[in-house]
This record gives sequence, structure tokens and C-alpha cells, in this order.
Amino acid sequence: MKDNLNITLNIADELYKLTIPREDEEIAREAAKRINSMLRQFKDMSPTRAMTCVAISFARAYLSALRDNAHVDSCLSDLDARLDKLLDER
Repeated sequence: MKDNLNITLNIADELYKLTIPREDEEIAREAAKRINSMLRQFKDMSPTRAMTCVAISFARAYLSALRDNAHVDSCLSDLDARLDKLLDER
């Protein structure tokens, strides 16, 4: 059985109760901190528009990381294939 933890996050002055794996607590709290930080940057906007801007920013960062990881995976696969070829030649 997984070791879960009940936590409460304050995002945009709203409390969100979550049950998460204990090892994810730091990530969840950091995410809430970053969301609140970004919301402060958009404080002159309506709450809905500000949350939309935050969601878009996080989605762009996530998709960019996925693309970067795919590139790294491709490079590692290429290096692995080259190493296998070199070892086979010996």
C-alpha cells in the first residue's frame, strides 16, 4: 500500500485538500508556490484571465520539457546504437 499524505494547498486564496503520495509533497507545495507567484504577476487582470495566463504558461513549460526530453531520448538512443556498433566491431 502506498504511503499517502493529506495536505491543504492555498492557491489564489482558496484552500485545496489533496491526498498525494508522501514523496510528492515537496513538488505539490512548490507548484502551489509557483502558481501563486505567477498569479501575483497578473494581479491587474480578472481572476479568470489571470488563471488562464498561468495555465497557458505552465502548459507551455510542460510541452517544452516534453519536447526537450524527447530530443534527449533520441540522442541517447543514437549514442547507445553507436556504442553497440563499436563494441560489436571489437
